[in-house]
Amino acid sequence: MKICPACGTKENEAEFSGSFCTACTASMEPAVTAGKDFTVVTCPACGTARVGNESFEYSEKALTKLVSSRTKENNADKVKVELEKTKGGAYIATIESIFKGGDKEFKKRARLKVTIDKRTCKDCTLKSGGYHLALIQLRGGPEQISRLAEKLVKRLEKESFVSGVEEKKEGIDIQVGSAKAAVSALKACNKSFIKTSTLIGAKQGKDVHRITLCVRL
Repeated sequence: MKICPACGTKENEAEFSGSFCTACTASMEPAVTAGKDFTVVTCPACGTARVGNESFEYSEKALTKLVSSRTKENNADKVKVELEKTKGGAYIATIESIFKGGDKEFKKRARLKVTIDKRTCKDCTLKSGGYHLALIQLRGGPEQISRLAEKLVKRLEKESFVSGVEEKKEGIDIQVGSAKAAVSALKACNKSFIKTSTLIGAKQGKDVHRITLCVRL
């Protein structure tokens, strides 16, 4: 029969985890291990946040979920994460795990720091400068092109960015950051177009072109 070397509890009196009863195991072992401190880069213009190659829409709820994903649980029955904002704008994350052993409940805490680095993202920087590699020209009836323009802008802002929408006498022009996204959006809307291309410069030894996609409804 097993006897817990820490408290003397016998095997027929409580559950065991290895050589120790579960109550003593819970009191001796950390139930949670926090990951390393990390930095979240957030864009104040669009609200996008990034940690390494992982991007998400910034919010405290999303930040809490991110901390949880970086936390190593050690057979905890429940884990809670609380964020406390500091004066400098960073967050102190407290990770509390609850471990039940027999009729007892033990709590363990670990902490890590999340630094918030506010920095305008590349897309917003380009967008604010009017940068675009595609120009979609919508021509036709005012109501038709207005509805299509609204639909295209919603789709394009998910795949790239729209640096400008200009209403002209002859129709609507939409400036798009990505040529690929512009073509993809029109194809998704089942719209045919006439494509022309203009050389606007070079980048890393390669020619850079801006395309114009003319759609007639």
